[in-house]
Amino acid sequence: MTFFKKLFLKFYLLSFIYCSILLNSVVAQPICTNNSAVIFTQPMALVTINGDFNNIDTSLTNNGQMLINGNFINDGLVQGNGVYEVMGNWINNSSFLCGISSVILKGGPQLITGTQQTTFYNLSTTGIGVKTMTLNSTVTNNLNLTDRELATDINTIFITNTYPLAVTNSTGFVSSLGNGSLSRNTASSNEYLFPVGSSLGTLRYRPVSLFPTASNNNTFSVSLVNHNATLDGYDISLKDSTICTMDSLYYHRINRTTGVDSANITMYYDPLTDGNWNGMANWKPIPLSQWISMGVGTHQTTPLVGVTEYNWGDFSSDPYALATVSPSAGIIYGDTLVCNNAAPSFYAVWTDTTSTYVWNVINGTIVGDSTSNVVYIDWDSAGVGILSVQQIPLFGACISQPSFLLVNIIPSPIANFTFSPDTNLFTYDLIGFTNTSTGAITYQWNFNDGLVVAQQDPFHVFENVGNYSVSLIATNSFGCTDTSVQKINIVEGIISPNVFTPNDDGFNDYFHIKGSGMEVYNLKIYDRWGQLMFESNSPSAKWDGKTLAGVEASDGTYFYTLISKSGTKDYNRTGTVTLIR
Repeated sequence: MTFFKKLFLKFYLLSFIYCSILLNSVVAQPICTNNSAVIFTQPMALVTINGDFNNIDTSLTNNGQMLINGNFINDGLVQGNGVYEVMGNWINNSSFLCGISSVILKGGPQLITGTQQTTFYNLSTTGIGVKTMTLNSTVTNNLNLTDRELATDINTIFITNTYPLAVTNSTGFVSSLGNGSLSRNTASSNEYLFPVGSSLGTLRYRPVSLFPTASNNNTFSVSLVNHNATLDGYDISLKDSTICTMDSLYYHRINRTTGVDSANITMYYDPLTDGNWNGMANWKPIPLSQWISMGVGTHQTTPLVGVTEYNWGDFSSDPYALATVSPSAGIIYGDTLVCNNAAPSFYAVWTDTTSTYVWNVINGTIVGDSTSNVVYIDWDSAGVGILSVQQIPLFGACISQPSFLLVNIIPSPIANFTFSPDTNLFTYDLIGFTNTSTGAITYQWNFNDGLVVAQQDPFHVFENVGNYSVSLIATNSFGCTDTSVQKINIVEGIISPNVFTPNDDGFNDYFHIKGSGMEVYNLKIYDRWGQLMFESNSPSAKWDGKTLAGVEASDGTYFYTLISKSGTKDYNRTGTVTLIR
C-alpha cells in the first residue's frame, strides 16, 4: 500500500521503499520507513507524509519540500537543500547534513531530540506549544522564533552566523535552565539581540542585546533565570554601597565564551510589572561575594525599556541583574570666586536633565527653582560658601551621593561720597566731590549729564537745572564693584549779594548775581551819578570792582538793574551793592 497523500516528486530507487502501518489501541498511525532505498527529491517537488518519516540506515537527499505530519526520525544519512515542515518531533540519531535547507517546526509541543546533535541551516518555530531541546543544537544561518518559546532546557542553541539579524522573532524567545543558553557568534560592531525569556512561573520576555565594541570574532551566550537571584546563592542583599535596590524577580546569565572584546550591554524590562531601574549589577565572588554596580546606564525604548552599560569587558562572572544605582556625583560647574554683593551666580550639573535635583547652600541663598540641574545662588557675607547637589533619577528613586563645590566669596568695596556745597545748588556752581569709598583701587563717576570721569575726587559744574543721579562705581583688585548713587538738585533762581571786597584776599573779591536756569540775563551796574560801571549778559559774569576803563572804583554804594527770565518766570530786580576795599 502507498501512504503518500500527495506525491509530486521523482524517486530514484536503488532499492525498494518499505512503508507499513503500525497500530495501537487508540489510533492508527502511518509510518513511512525507508529501510534500504536511496531517496532523492528534486527542487519544487512536494512530499506529504501523513505520519512519521523514519530514515533507517540509508540515504535521503531532499531538495524539495517534505510535509511530515508526524515525527522526523533519522537513523541514516539525510542531506540536501530542501524544506522540512514537521508536525511532530525532530529526532536525529545519525547524520544530518543541513546544506542550505530549512526546518520548520510547526506542530504543537515538539522536541528537538535524538542521540546526535543537529546542525540546522535555517530553523523556524511556528504552530503552537513550546519547542524543547534535549541536547545541544546549532543554526548556521537563521533562527526565526516567530511567537514561540524555544526551550533549550540545560542545553545551548548555537547561532554561528555572525550577521546581527541572524536571530529574528515577533514575541518568541529562548528559555533555558541551569547552564543552558542562547549562544551567538559576532564579528561586527553592531547590535546583536538575544531574545530570551521564560514561561516558568510568571511568563516573561526579557531580551538582552550586546553591541561589541570591535569587529572581531567573539561568542556571547545569554539566558534568563526567572526567579530571585538569592535562590541560586547570589544574595541580592549583598551589594556595594552605591546600589540602592536589586531586581528580585529575575536575573540574566551573560557570558563571553570566546574573544576578548568588550561590549555595550542592554537589559530590557517592563516598567509596569518590573518597576523602574537606572543601572545594572554584576555578581562578583572576589574579593567579596556581592553584587557590584556597573554604574548608571542610559535608557533605550525598544523592544521594551532597557538600561545600557557601555564598554563592559569583565565577563569573569556571569550573573547580571537590574538595579537602582546611586548616580555618580556630578561635577558642579560655575564660578568659584565671587563677589559678595554680585548678582546671583549660575551653577549647573550636566548629568541628566530628566532627573530631579536637591541643592543645598551654606552662606548663600538659592534664587528660584532648586529642583532642576541648574541653580542661581545669591552669596551672602565674605568668606567661604559651600554648594552641594544630589540627583534623584527619573528611573528609580535612588538618590546620589552629594557632590560639593567650595566658593570663595570676596568682600566687595564700599562705595560712598560727599559733595560741597550740598544745598541751594545753581547752574555753573563748582561742586566738589569727595570720595569716601573703602576697599577700592579704581573709581568711575557718572554725573548723569553726559560726563563720565575716572578721577578719585573730581569737581563738576552742571549747566542746566534739574535732578541728577550722580553715581560712583568703586572696584577692588578682584574686580568686585559697589555703586553709590546720590541725588543732586540744581535749582532755578537768583541770589544777589549786597557787599563785596575786591582786595585780592581770595575771599568775596567779586560781585556776582548768580542766576540759575535763566534764558534771558542782563546785568548793569551804575555809580551814584548814573555812570555805567559794568554790564554782562552771562549769568556767570562777575564784577571785579573796576570801571569799564579798567580803573578801580572807589569805596561806596553802587546801583544795579537786572533783567532776568527763566522759561517760566521773570526775575527782574534792582538793588544796591556796597564796595569795600
